Amino acid sequence: MPSTTFTRGPQDSTALLLTIEEHLKTVCIVLSLCAAMAIPSAAKKFTVLANFTGPNGAYPLSTPVQGPDGNLYGTTFQGGASAGTIFKISPSREIFVFATLEPSLAAYHLAFHPSGDLYVTGPTTSSYDRVYRITQGGEVLIFYRGLGRPQGLAFDRDSNLYVAASHGGHRGIVRVTPQGHAETVLSGSGLVGLALQPSGRAILTTVSALFTLDWDVRGLPLIG
Repeated sequence: MPSTTFTRGPQDSTALLLTIEEHLKTVCIVLSLCAAMAIPSAAKKFTVLANFTGPNGAYPLSTPVQGPDGNLYGTTFQGGASAGTIFKISPSREIFVFATLEPSLAAYHLAFHPSGDLYVTGPTTSSYDRVYRITQGGEVLIFYRGLGRPQGLAFDRDSNLYVAASHGGHRGIVRVTPQGHAETVLSGSGLVGLALQPSGRAILTTVSALFTLDWDVRGLPLIG
């Protein structure tokens, strides 16, 4: 079976080889944890947190994230004032329209900066897509422009932003510094998402697989 290769930088010859066996081991661990945490069907109880009616958004496709203020944030694919909506759900289950963005071809992706600002990507057909910064007051600003189909994103401890995107003709993980300088730090076809752990391990996702990678990048601790 073929291996999947990720390479540091856009054209560095030093490859970080992740074999199919490593991929299967990771998937088995995840599935084992899910099985161990499974709740018997009779004990499951689901509570509706919010209903989307159109004006407050429609089709909530992306994964919600918890903000440092304790509220839950997520996005809808349609609805709102003109396109996709960034919604906020309070601990008391009140739902608010936090911000509105331009249309996206796929789900939006969210990550909180240590300052509390929310960063969002939404891939389009452009090769010059934007990363948005939404202030705590809901003001939408452009943090960086010039990525192709930006998707998953995460911050490290130094407030550098890592985005699964195309940059300079290469697909991979792009690091954008707080000053707005971008460079491809890991190349790999099909990369669409990532998570950075405080231990220095990264979780990478492609369109068809899940990988772990020991990397010299330390992520932020989880909220809560």
